Amino acid sequence: MWHILTSLAAAWPHFLLVDGCAKGLELLASGVHPPPIMGIEPAVDLSILSLGGRAGVEVEPGSMVSIGLPLTLTHNATNAMGFHSVFMVSSGALAGGQDCGAGGAQMVCTTCGAGWLRTAHWTPTRTGRATLAVGAAEMGLGTPAVTIASITVLVEDAAPPSTTTSGESYRSIAWPIGRPLLSFAERLLASIRDSLHDEV
Repeated sequence: MWHILTSLAAAWPHFLLVDGCAKGLELLASGVHPPPIMGIEPAVDLSILSLGGRAGVEVEPGSMVSIGLPLTLTHNATNAMGFHSVFMVSSGALAGGQDCGAGGAQMVCTTCGAGWLRTAHWTPTRTGRATLAVGAAEMGLGTPAVTIASITVLVEDAAPPSTTTSGESYRSIAWPIGRPLLSFAERLLASIRDSLHDEV
């Protein structure tokens, strides 16, 4: 009996892949109004998902992120091993992920070969709006009660590296200023020489 119940809880992430990941795409696009999962409406708790950038700095929902810069999605659970979880992204590359539909979305989950999950690594690969989501069901008796959260970010092109060296930058600034100063000094010296010549 226990095996059947835990299998039911474990099956829920895999359930999202049915029919070309139709339910997964629906969940990804639903925001705060998720569709029923296995007959039960999921709870929404935005605090269970966070997105981290370099040096662990948290990326706020709606922020701009750079294309090609890896980020980390975290399921903020006290014990990730007590959950069957799924991470989903609407675009980009999700480490260890698999396609969810044909539009560029990907997902990775505990029953998709990833094992226990608390984090997932995502790299934006195209500009525009991207939705990131997590869903988790705590193992226990009965139909799993799934809790989900999602955030959106805006992916922008990375700033091109500067091809101007600091020395070139200094010269480009100093040269227009230096020429008038040099011309003034030359005129001043010429005036002094003329004055000395007249005195002689």
